[in-house]
Amino acid sequence: QIGLADVIIINKCDLINDDEISTVIQRIRSINSMANFIQTTRSKVNLDDILDINCYTTSDKSIGKIELYSQSMTDQYHIDKSVNTVTFEVIGSINENKLEEWLQELLWEKSIKNKNGKEMNIMRMKGLLCIESSTVKVILQCVNELYELIPTSGWEENEEHINRLVFIGVNLDRESLLMSFNTFTKQ
Repeated sequence: QIGLADVIIINKCDLINDDEISTVIQRIRSINSMANFIQTTRSKVNLDDILDINCYTTSDKSIGKIELYSQSMTDQYHIDKSVNTVTFEVIGSINENKLEEWLQELLWEKSIKNKNGKEMNIMRMKGLLCIESSTVKVILQCVNELYELIPTSGWEENEEHINRLVFIGVNLDRESLLMSFNTFTKQ
């Protein structure tokens, strides 16, 4: 559940000191680096922070979050060394049909393996994509085998068209993901 959450509530913060809270957040962030954290005492949570948070809608904020993660994160390993975070960027526009084929092979068929021949299990994937047939940025949201492509705001006049992807999963291999992405989407 931690690996898939958009918001994580840390309760009973009044019972531990700031260093312990930081340690807890750091350990949770090693499992899910994209979640927002809410610290509480006696389970008091502002409902606006957990309801109608529009995790699957697009906004400049969600685009900025994807850009931030893809730029600031290198391949990160989590507490469980088989779970890791991988990011990459690819310049240029991609073919939507070929993207769909790649997603299906990666998520449903699981035919794209890591360099050791092991199945890569995608727990979460987010992306900012430049689709050839679209004049707007497209957000990719993925949880396990389910994904959605969501049109959002347009590209700025001089903005470089870059596809940015962030993955959290088991047995991920950046080179295999990048090579397969390029092979499928640039055909």
